[in-house]
Amino acid sequence: MLHREGWMRVATKGSLRQLNQAEKIGHATVASKPSDVVAPGTCSSMLKQAGTKR
Repeated sequence: MLHREGWMRVATKGSLRQLNQAEKIGHATVASKPSDVVAPGTCSSMLKQAGTKR
């Protein structure tokens, strides 16, 4: 979902991925593997960091 909104991975350490977007200040940290199912609370936190509500 974040990749569709223009977020690009800039760093990876273990299962943590940091994403940046050219139009927004800061970054979003995403925990888990891309194939993992993310818990609803974790998903909400990641979307808040990214500044989106989807």
